[in-house]
Amino acid sequence: MSHRVLDALRTRCNGSTLLGVAVVVAVLWVFDVSPTSLATTLMVAGITGTTSVVADAYDLRDSVERAGIASLGIFYGVSGVVLGEEPVWLPAGLFALGGWFVLDALQTIRHDGATVPDDDRDGDEVYQSYVTSRVHETLQDEPHTRRELGEHLAIEEPYLDTAVARLRDREAVVKRGSELRVVERDTGWWASSRRWLARFVGRISWPVTIELSDGSSDS
Repeated sequence: MSHRVLDALRTRCNGSTLLGVAVVVAVLWVFDVSPTSLATTLMVAGITGTTSVVADAYDLRDSVERAGIASLGIFYGVSGVVLGEEPVWLPAGLFALGGWFVLDALQTIRHDGATVPDDDRDGDEVYQSYVTSRVHETLQDEPHTRRELGEHLAIEEPYLDTAVARLRDREAVVKRGSELRVVERDTGWWASSRRWLARFVGRISWPVTIELSDGSSDS
């Protein structure tokens, strides 16, 4: 076991954590929970805790960490269908939910990597955020073409393209002909609800749409 894992384990396994586990076990025991249910609860807690420790140790992305826990949903879904102890919709729902989280993690690993970028990349990300803000502010003043933005801001093309892609992905900017324009947003509750729903559907469908767009958000 690497030093990273040991350090993360020491951080996680403090007195409060152990006391919490002891309290949960005691409560389950007092309420006469069956040995099978007790063992299952401990197994779930163990897998969840192990996943969190490994995620802390290796700076795994949140979606990758969630996949470890979501695998329990797949396990329960399959076992529920095989044993037939629950209504079929419940294990099927757990299987589908767990499967989505696992697929999301796999796509994240493929396109972004399993771990959070190292500190030496933080400066680049900060600069990219700055460029994105500059582009947005410039377009708020008046519409520009992609070429005009590059000439006006004197920003390297990769940063400029990423900024435009991010703004279009957020639906903050739209392309009309050759010009990029800031989207005038309706601030009413109905419009806000529609935007929230669109973002939610987009997030749910991302593991599939990322393949259809070949990994590019600026299509």
